[in-house]
Amino acid sequence: MLDSPSGSPAALKKCRQAFKKKVENYIELVEKPGLDKISRSKIVALIIIDEHNRDIIEQLYIKKVQSPRHFDWLQQLRFRKDTREDQSEKLYIIADQTSCSFDYGYEYQGNNGRLVVTPLTDRAYMTLTNALNMQRGGAP
Repeated sequence: MLDSPSGSPAALKKCRQAFKKKVENYIELVEKPGLDKISRSKIVALIIIDEHNRDIIEQLYIKKVQSPRHFDWLQQLRFRKDTREDQSEKLYIIADQTSCSFDYGYEYQGNNGRLVVTPLTDRAYMTLTNALNMQRGGAP
């Protein structure tokens, strides 16, 4: 995945091409006969998410975002591996959005169906992460 803009428009262009190829590969998998229903559902969800990611990268490319401090980048929901130096072998994942950071709690709720991810979906995520950061809640 894309960690942060590297400051080079060529980097975003290369990432955009990589996501395009990824989605094309997923589509080839879905079109193959004999794919079971659960696997097809997982791949379709990946197509929807990665197509949305490609659209975001396209927007960043068009706006010439070159700084990881640019709001267009900060408003994206991002995940990163934490570099905590403790004795456990536990993997720490952090979810970042705007000025909020949360430990990922490994809350897997199954492979839920997806229709699309829209700008309104992104705004809802941003609103909910900021509400959680202020120790509030939300019901989309």
